[in-house]
Amino acid sequence: MTIRTFFAGLFFIFFFHSGIARSRTSQPDSVQTGPKNTIWLNGFALLSNRIELSFEKKVAKRFSIETGAAYKYPQPVSGPLTAEYNAHGPHQALTSYFQIVETAPFSKGWSGFLNFKYYPVQPQVGFYLAANAFYRNRKYHHREVNNLNIGGGSDEGFWYSRQSLNLQAYGVSLLPGYTFKVVSLGNGKFIMADIFTGLSQQYFNTYTNFDWKIKHYSTLANFEEQKLNSKSTEYVRFEKVQVVAGFKAGFRF
Repeated sequence: MTIRTFFAGLFFIFFFHSGIARSRTSQPDSVQTGPKNTIWLNGFALLSNRIELSFEKKVAKRFSIETGAAYKYPQPVSGPLTAEYNAHGPHQALTSYFQIVETAPFSKGWSGFLNFKYYPVQPQVGFYLAANAFYRNRKYHHREVNNLNIGGGSDEGFWYSRQSLNLQAYGVSLLPGYTFKVVSLGNGKFIMADIFTGLSQQYFNTYTNFDWKIKHYSTLANFEEQKLNSKSTEYVRFEKVQVVAGFKAGFRF
């Protein structure tokens, strides 16, 4: 065997096996095996009186689409809600106040979202990056809400009200996360877990109907007199960037 024949043989073996490897890894997704669907339950949402379910489907080798919906249920609580915060400046006071009233125990509403997820390491396992779009609303009717901004240094940030709220929020998020298998159930079925965090650009439209809203009163008679003349409606639009995080448990099949 000559040296030329030897290297020709190595050349043939290398490219022959490389071609087989490429043909195996370049098979279309339609012939790839393994689970492609996951049903998720958001555990973090349960901590804030929300039930959130989502469905994730593999659409390409390293891409999947997840869509979900959630319902925030009200808690039967009595007494007024006091929105107490320490804010300096109108925008900070605005975002702090509405963040509290949106999550009030007696508020209710629904939300929906859509995720486009990319898994750079393994299909549907490990690190991923998700582009997210969402919408949510929150409502309550004829509840007493007191505003207490202790950062203003005076009682100008204090007012008392009975109000009805209609809050709508929408936006986009960039969410890096990590998905991993917890338990194998056999036959290609798994219990899964997912943790994620990221930044969210959120836009708010809020409509508040006040049965009454007063800032200062000295006596009970003065309080009742001001209530009679303080019915109003306020519309506020604002935006904010917020850090979001969560964890989910899922069933993959």
